[in-house]
Amino acid sequence: MNKQAKEFIDRFLLEHDATTRETIATLGAEEPFVLVDLFNDSIDVRGAILNKYRDSLVNSVMALTLAPLQNAIYGMQFDFLLGRYAEVGRTLRFAWELVFRAYFVDNYTSLFPDSTDFPGHSLGSKLQWLEQKRLRLTWETVFRPVFNYLFENGKQDGVTEYFKPNWDRLIQVSHPSMAWFVSGTEESSRLAFNHFDETLARQIIGDAREVLGVIWFAMLRQFPDAMNELFGKDNVFYQTPQIRAIIGCFVLGGTKDG
Repeated sequence: MNKQAKEFIDRFLLEHDATTRETIATLGAEEPFVLVDLFNDSIDVRGAILNKYRDSLVNSVMALTLAPLQNAIYGMQFDFLLGRYAEVGRTLRFAWELVFRAYFVDNYTSLFPDSTDFPGHSLGSKLQWLEQKRLRLTWETVFRPVFNYLFENGKQDGVTEYFKPNWDRLIQVSHPSMAWFVSGTEESSRLAFNHFDETLARQIIGDAREVLGVIWFAMLRQFPDAMNELFGKDNVFYQTPQIRAIIGCFVLGGTKDG
């Protein structure tokens, strides 16, 4: 390692150590590590699905998302502690789109029974079908029908509208939007270097809870037999209690679809 590289690493560690310490000092011992809990959930969810469905996942795009989703959450925790909130938002948006596109194609015949443009049954044909329609896969064409299908009364209850603000915030940091520029100039020089920002930190934690919560819900609707295994775990879905409640209703109510 040359001198310049060593100086860069030393400066990086010093600057981000200060950011991490300020994050913990301000938010407390638990809030800075919400994504650790969500990462642990991803391990539990993936394990339960593989235990219950191992022999029937070969053509499932949803199953294909399990490993990259787990890896994405792992990386978001580090980005958060480094004050890289925009990067957390971009990855969160990617994870949400990853899972909802997978749910969309795996359940297309149920979502759109009158369609004449069905994807094939194999994993390869589903992925090719998604790629062909890539530019037309939007909030209105994918997210809205998936929400309405996941939640039986989704359209009537305004479920899509409830989650739309989360999506809009994530879009703002995924593109060079005015909101992104403003957030980088209001409090010192965020556009030039990352540092702790309490407002942005708390906002992205809230978005992570909401987005990962609905991702877990989609996973468990796709693989309902995994609920019984997850129901007995004490700490699973600690950060998304709404999912714990849903699992309880499904398991104790003796139903696998809702």
